[in-house]
Amino acid sequence: MNQLIEQTITLLQTPADQYTQDQYNLLVDVINHHTDLYHKEQKPIISDYDYDQLFDLCRTLETMYPDWTRADSPTHRVGSDLQE
Repeated sequence: MNQLIEQTITLLQTPADQYTQDQYNLLVDVINHHTDLYHKEQKPIISDYDYDQLFDLCRTLETMYPDWTRADSPTHRVGSDLQE
């Protein structure tokens, strides 16, 4: 869990114009993991504010570099995949 927190902090501290595609891929993976912790496990480890910052950063990067956009990006998620 500490590694996830460290990755999250690093991602939030990196200016968008200094991102690489590998960092964008890590960002998507980290956001998706945080989403699962929040919605599926009900055990968030970051604040809603920090999550929103990550999400906004993802959207910004996808605007700056549209060819980086992944199909599993949280910005393209519609609805929920939660099971009853």
